[in-house]
This record gives sequence, C-alpha cells and structure tokens, in this order.
Amino acid sequence: MPCTYPHQIAITKKPQYFVRERAPPRILSMDRNIKLIFMLRDPVERAMSNYLHRLHADAELLRSRPWIELKRVEKFLGVRDYFTEDMFPFVEERGERCVKQMSGGFKCMNKKKGRVHPKIEEESKKLLRNYFAPFNRQLFELLNTTFNWE
Repeated sequence: MPCTYPHQIAITKKPQYFVRERAPPRILSMDRNIKLIFMLRDPVERAMSNYLHRLHADAELLRSRPWIELKRVEKFLGVRDYFTEDMFPFVEERGERCVKQMSGGFKCMNKKKGRVHPKIEEESKKLLRNYFAPFNRQLFELLNTTFNWE
C-alpha cells in the first residue's frame, strides 16, 4: 500500500490481496477501519483472460457506464459526489467512453488495454461455468447480491 496521510485515500490494484491468506490480517493490522473495494469479474471470463494474458467490478460496468460504478465507490468511501455521466462521453472515433478533461480533450484507454481475445469454444466455457458455479453461489450469498455471469 502506498503511504498516505490521514486525510488522504490510497488506491492500489493488487489482485493477490484477494487470494493470499496472509494479506487480510496484515491489511487489517494497518487500519482497523479500512475500506476495501474489490473489482469482481465473471470467473470464466477471468480465467480465459488470465490464460491468454500468460501466452478485462463488475469491471464491465466500469467500462460501459463508469459514472455509475464510481458513484458507488464515492458512497462507500464517504466522499462528496463528483462523477457525472457527462464526464464520460462516448467518443465515436474510439468506439468507447473516455474521460472528458478540463482542457476540453479526452483521455481514453490505452490501445494496448482491452485486447481482443480469440474465440473460446462454447464447450470449454460450459466446463468452466460448471466448475465455478458452486463458488459463485457462495460469493453471491456472502455478498447478498448476484452478478449477470451467465
């Protein structure tokens, strides 16, 4: 975690915090009032992406309607409302939503991000969905919510 002052918010992107047994107690020892945000993704999509990466909180909502997901983050963190839909216009030339900058321009995702994945056979997806199904049910029960993971 980056060093911060009490009035600051630290953001770090470390998926290993979620899977390493030692991480939660160490994080809790830093600050008993810490608030964590986990970006969850369809585990089948994540497994395929991870596999292809080695040879993209639902993160899909963050990409398609970022202001909605960022509003949830603001509320969770207890910070003032800032993000609005008009800050994320759809830029036709890019075929995606970008961030409107104060200078009047746009900041879009790096072209290397969101790479196109090759098609995965439906039978492979079905095997992965069956494998992850009991874990997804446990997660949904724990969070008292569901995600639209087919």
